Amino acid sequence: MTDHLANSFRLGINPELQSAVEKVLLNMHENPMGRDALQAASGIQPFERLAAADQDGLAEWRKTLALAVAD
Repeated sequence: MTDHLANSFRLGINPELQSAVEKVLLNMHENPMGRDALQAASGIQPFERLAAADQDGLAEWRKTLALAVAD
């Protein structure tokens, strides 16, 4: 599991549970029930891992929003 995924889960979550949830989300497009659920959730296709550049962009937004809230 990559480090950036740790930010998607609450602190202290069991790593095995985190890995299981990740596996389900990343593979749910592979079966009819999962595809139906994704489609019902605003037309999502498959879940995908974020690229490093996307993570960097999110990190910048986190900083910006934290500063805005602090003001």
